[in-house]
Amino acid sequence: MTVPAPPPRLITDLRELTPARVALGRAGASLPTAAWLKFALDHARARDAVHAAFDPERLCAGLGELDLRTLSVSSRASNRADYLRRPDLGRQLDQASLQSVAEARGSDPCGADACGLAVVIGDGANDLPMFAEADVSIAYRAKPVARERATHTLDFCGLDGALNLFN
Repeated sequence: MTVPAPPPRLITDLRELTPARVALGRAGASLPTAAWLKFALDHARARDAVHAAFDPERLCAGLGELDLRTLSVSSRASNRADYLRRPDLGRQLDQASLQSVAEARGSDPCGADACGLAVVIGDGANDLPMFAEADVSIAYRAKPVARERATHTLDFCGLDGALNLFN
């Protein structure tokens, strides 16, 4: 069996610029087994993340038991079906959440001192700006790009597993 030649520099440069699956190789008419299995795992994680139950009240209650103040916000996507049809709405806070954030910040629109610790949870590239601003970022059943940039990852437990980070 011969060892495949390393990929040309152009392809390795492209791989560094994107999380997309490019130039994975071939095994006959298909992908190599390792690339196929990684894709299948990523696809299963993404599907599970979309359909996983999220209980913000339970998470906030657990954080409250640790004497941590929380502010739960919602996006303009009122339900999962709306989010799947309009992912852009999932990146925008609804009006009530905007008002709650403004009240929590007080009169200062930047509100840098409003919170002692900012914890955010996300699963994809759209969450990276939020990860960059937070003290603690948690990639929950996330795409590889989010897992790489988060301070913590949760892949094999429920979202309440985030509480273990604060014990």
